[in-house]
Amino acid sequence: MGHDAFAHHGLGSAALLLIGSLHARPAQTVGELVGSSSVSRATIYRTVRRLADQGLVHHSGETWTLAPRALEGFGSGSPEAATEEIAKPAQG
Repeated sequence: MGHDAFAHHGLGSAALLLIGSLHARPAQTVGELVGSSSVSRATIYRTVRRLADQGLVHHSGETWTLAPRALEGFGSGSPEAATEEIAKPAQG
């Protein structure tokens, strides 16, 4: 596999699933994350601790939320992409 930031930091695919779940529905308990992410409870406990160590999630009471920096860089294309001409569909 190429350069995978999640694998590089020891987070794995479960971390990506949890980030996606917390992005879709913020402030979830571990029990809620089990249902929304389809990740086992044990894996969630291990993964949220790793995400917290990386500063990607915050724990408050019983809920977990994404840190503001968790989604940095997502959805932002390269500067060149904004200036490139959009390809037109073939005619005829």
